[in-house]
Amino acid sequence: QDTLSKRMIGAAKIHHGLYILTTPLTNPVYLPVKQSYQASPSHSNHHSPYIPNHNFDHLSQSHSSSTTSNYPTQLTSSASNPSNTEPVNPPSSTTLTNKPIDYVPLRQSTRNCHPPTYLQDYYCNHLSNTIHDSSGNMEPSSSCKYPISSFISYQNISSAHKHYLLNISTISEPTCYEKAICDENWRTAIQAELTALEKNNTWKLVSLPPHKHSIGCKWVFKLKLHASGTIERYKARLVAKGYTQTEGIDYLDTFSPVVKMTTIRMLLAIAASENWPLYQLDVNTAFLHGDLNEEVYMQPPPGLALSNPNLVCKLQRSLYGLKQASKQWNTKLTETLTSSGYVQSKSDYSLFTKQASTGFTVILVCVDDLVLGGTDSTEIQNIKALLDAKFSIKDLGSLKYFLGFEVARTQAGISLCQRKYALDLIKDTGLLGAKPCNTPMPEIAYAVSKLSQFLAAPTNEHMLAGLHVLRYIKNSPGQGLFFYSKSSLTLKGFSDSDWGACPDTRRSTTGFCFFLGTSLISWKSKKQNIVSRSSSEAEYRALAQTTCEGQWLKFLLQDFHISHPTPIVIYCDNKSALHIAANPVFHERTKHIEMDCHVVREKSPFHMLHAKLGMIDIYSNLRGDVKVIDEKG
Repeated sequence: QDTLSKRMIGAAKIHHGLYILTTPLTNPVYLPVKQSYQASPSHSNHHSPYIPNHNFDHLSQSHSSSTTSNYPTQLTSSASNPSNTEPVNPPSSTTLTNKPIDYVPLRQSTRNCHPPTYLQDYYCNHLSNTIHDSSGNMEPSSSCKYPISSFISYQNISSAHKHYLLNISTISEPTCYEKAICDENWRTAIQAELTALEKNNTWKLVSLPPHKHSIGCKWVFKLKLHASGTIERYKARLVAKGYTQTEGIDYLDTFSPVVKMTTIRMLLAIAASENWPLYQLDVNTAFLHGDLNEEVYMQPPPGLALSNPNLVCKLQRSLYGLKQASKQWNTKLTETLTSSGYVQSKSDYSLFTKQASTGFTVILVCVDDLVLGGTDSTEIQNIKALLDAKFSIKDLGSLKYFLGFEVARTQAGISLCQRKYALDLIKDTGLLGAKPCNTPMPEIAYAVSKLSQFLAAPTNEHMLAGLHVLRYIKNSPGQGLFFYSKSSLTLKGFSDSDWGACPDTRRSTTGFCFFLGTSLISWKSKKQNIVSRSSSEAEYRALAQTTCEGQWLKFLLQDFHISHPTPIVIYCDNKSALHIAANPVFHERTKHIEMDCHVVREKSPFHMLHAKLGMIDIYSNLRGDVKVIDEKG
């Protein structure tokens, strides 16, 4: 049908998306298609009730009598003139023909199509656009049913922090040397790093001895941002491929303390409650300050000018990526801090504190990133100057982004989340447009603990379960923890156990969590080492692990110079386990339990106080450390 004149010009077939006219009419009329018309399968799926318009005037064709039988005998032109009901005679058999047509295949381009480069800074095809109809309702027009924009909100975020979050999410970083040299800023950063390495005598170019082998290296690129979200500098870091080193030849010791996540959360909770300022420092070329005792050879890095292509780099100082690099740098930094009057914590070796008459100062160390806080502003400025003079540090201002954690602070408290990390995981797995789910739990510790047991030999079921967890994370990628400024600094814990939860080993699962006031700082979900004979035994073992965690948290509070005079409250929902912890007479139930599980008795008293509400208070007559309460209390 001609869309302009509303005339029927004949029958057509579809070929490669085009309608080819096969039986044109000599006298085009307003011809409705009869239901019994024998159309091709591809044509019958189209919604138009008329034959499309393709005017092939250069084809003079006739139609056979067998084809005319497919058209109705009564033709009307009511489409253009509703009052006209005169019948129209069908075309004669001499006007149409079934002459075959030679189809010419359409040429398809073989050129590789790539999206514009500027789109890599955006989440494309996942925004839910809206259309306003006449009634004022909004309807989504995007083809994505579950866009990621429906699960991310920036309404309750200040403009400055929103600008920072958008910058760390949209600014791209090159993944290889070939991409980096296309940008002048990264080329400058590479040359600056090579200049710093040569200035510090990190290596000397020599010929590789016959009995030695050289390790590889690569460039890693990172953007450093100010607290406002603007780019502070382009950082290019040369990293050695330490996984090719041989133990006993290229390195000996690799141990280096790593800050515990619980320590970070406790510091944030105390800082929110005590109104401590928090600052972030970054050490330039931190690993270059460590001494290298072993003989290590490395291949020349890309971009280094060589007089002879057979030369290699004999390392004289430690370099990022080496097995022993972190240990050497940590040793150098520890010596500097301890000589300045700081005390290294025995509960967490990455924690350094200093108590002076003017106030208290705390430093958290994670490789070359430092978090500095406390009440002594003078000492904070002095330690900044000392570290800058010895190691050349960058002051990044207030704490905003640390180890993948996004930190936002207001008068109400401190918010901690991993929004960017969650979005990166969802994007890498291609689930930005996937349907979210409401399970497993508000906390994914148990699900991750179960999946981690099959890392050695995972199957498709485990992969689907992992994707299910990511779909749950998509439901709220910005969800995190909030540490209230008005929270108290009193520890309380919750202990529980799932008896015989593992269907293969029949081992029980221990779960506990600890709060500092109203702030959640520690939790754990782990399978027990042995099989428990009863639910009471499983709960007792869980209670023992919870008690050890509470004791460690109390030691950590002492390192922060926070007093905790009251016993730690631990909630348990199994009365039998409470009786075993309080009464050593139950010999038949406890004779096969290891001695280390009876730490609950050591930290608990040998008498119970029954309150009116059914609360069981167990005080320690040794240290006064633990008070166990049932769920009713």
